[in-house]
Amino acid sequence: MYLVALNKKPLQILLGAALCVAAVLPAQAQLIADVCKGSTKILSQEQTDKGLDMAVEVTVEGCDGVCIGSLEYVLLFTDADNNEIKWHMTETWDWQDVHGPFTLNIHDNTLPGATLKEVQSMQIGRCSCSTRASP
Repeated sequence: MYLVALNKKPLQILLGAALCVAAVLPAQAQLIADVCKGSTKILSQEQTDKGLDMAVEVTVEGCDGVCIGSLEYVLLFTDADNNEIKWHMTETWDWQDVHGPFTLNIHDNTLPGATLKEVQSMQIGRCSCSTRASP
């Protein structure tokens, strides 16, 4: 019986979140999960003793409205002994108007003495789109 109570709580939270989203979205809108495709472009990057700062332009295609999602990327660093360190990172964004590109400002802490060698990959990860329903 205790296990059943544990399993109901996440379902209640999920249903509550869905009701909140439904209350915020216009009556003619629909929520579509994991449909976002698009591109990313690093506009700037700077490594300081406080970490790595990047400005990334995100362009979402196939969504006529707003979306919420994540950016997934891989950073390759070298340490003081010239060893390579690979970090798999995820950055999320709140609801964004996607009628055009938007910019994410990302800050990642880095290991002391590590230097960014390259950003190996960067792409849109999970994404949900709220778009107007077709008449």
